[in-house]
Amino acid sequence: MSVGGNTGTTIGSQRLQVFEYAARVWETIIDSNVEIKVEANFDPLTCTSSSAILGSAGTTALFRDFPNAPLALTLYPVALANNIAGSDLTLLPDIRAIFNSDVDNNNNCLNNTNWYYGLDGDKPFNGMELLQVVMHEIGHGLGFQTFVDITTGQKFGTPGEMMFIC
Repeated sequence: MSVGGNTGTTIGSQRLQVFEYAARVWETIIDSNVEIKVEANFDPLTCTSSSAILGSAGTTALFRDFPNAPLALTLYPVALANNIAGSDLTLLPDIRAIFNSDVDNNNNCLNNTNWYYGLDGDKPFNGMELLQVVMHEIGHGLGFQTFVDITTGQKFGTPGEMMFIC
């Protein structure tokens, strides 16, 4: 059933429309000549009546010292590295994301809070706006995340290698 400008007729098609909408918004912000590939899925994640992991995402690889890199020994998330290099540096997706499938139709998860699949920002009282969560998580995948151990200050990886975050 159509909700908040989302014309999908199944949960799957509504989820896809939310992701496509979020991608279009990010596309208006990011200037890249290299396609940014996102792999996303819904799976059960930690969820109780009072708290939940809504989703998580991150870059699939970090690069240093690649062609046209502006700073030596500096980590770049793959989407940014691809853009700077002017070509795709890996065959992997650039961003991997997972979202909590248990948020929908589950009385034990957030006291029966459900994903709101609308695109209009007008979620009901018992809804969790998927679009906001997707936008936020894609931001992590684009590189709005840390690559330094916050306890030790140690930087991730060694110079010149391709590094993967799983």
